[in-house]
Amino acid sequence: MQLIPVKHTLKLLFFILWPFLTLASPMTPTSVVSEYRLASFQEKDYQKAVTTLVSAWQKATGQSLRSDRKSKVGIKIYTQSGVGLATPPHLVRAVISFLLKQGWTKKQLFLLDLNARSLRAAGFLPPLSDPHTALFEEVPVYILESERYFDPKWYYDSPLPSPRFPNSANTHTDEARKSFLPAALLSEETAFWINLPIATNLPSLGISGALANATLWNISNYQRFLNSASHAPAAVAQIAAMLKPKWIFTLITLEHYQYIGGPKFNALYTHSEPLLWLSADPLALDAFLHERLNQARAKGGFPLLPSNPALFEYGKKGGLGDPDDKTLQPL
Repeated sequence: MQLIPVKHTLKLLFFILWPFLTLASPMTPTSVVSEYRLASFQEKDYQKAVTTLVSAWQKATGQSLRSDRKSKVGIKIYTQSGVGLATPPHLVRAVISFLLKQGWTKKQLFLLDLNARSLRAAGFLPPLSDPHTALFEEVPVYILESERYFDPKWYYDSPLPSPRFPNSANTHTDEARKSFLPAALLSEETAFWINLPIATNLPSLGISGALANATLWNISNYQRFLNSASHAPAAVAQIAAMLKPKWIFTLITLEHYQYIGGPKFNALYTHSEPLLWLSADPLALDAFLHERLNQARAKGGFPLLPSNPALFEYGKKGGLGDPDDKTLQPL
């Protein structure tokens, strides 16, 4: 059974029943992670990589990304760790270039991420001297923390207290319980959206990668989950299930990834590999990233992340993919 949220208030019953539900993922082939080795991290090499990977995905799945002339396409980027650990603009330009060749116009595309300050520092917004323009390469940029892009009909409901309401008397207020979802990624106007995360470790999940970028770094009131290892894995799996219908795949570069001390950027604990990965299975991607982080941690003499984190358990139960049955396929 596949659960797709109705376009109304989400009820707590959904979350009570969640542990007892087993969802079958309809995507094929979900467990394959395609890999392209980059000649450099320049835009022209990212363009070759994106074209190769996405063309192979279209052939394998039979799905087309051609424009229908009326819908929109979302691109979720990651800038929350700071300029040293953000989605590279060269990769974003390569994705935009590919979509333009599929018939989409720049006005039909949009980027989105949480914070104007981090978006500006990473090069996705113009300087403060031009405060009225929210464009990157003429593509609109949606700043989620402006609260213009949330819809009261779409939210994740959790009893976990919000940092904004620390007193126990306010724990169960409606506002404290809600994390609003990015309405643009759920709208009927949006044909599909693409996830462009960066990998770092995160105390509450072990890894911030494909799933975290699509969920925790994509909602209001996200701070309450950042240090809650008991609540964050289930929340991520549940939110991902809500956003999954139009989430076609994830592209993640290994140009930079951080294996300890995240999500705040620390150059001492970052590695770089000339690789770009694509998969429709976020759990498979995160499982491969989890292995990379542990390899780096072992080499540096740091404790390893748990071999089977709760994030993988909840994600597999929720039909988001299979971290145990995955294949890395070089192209």
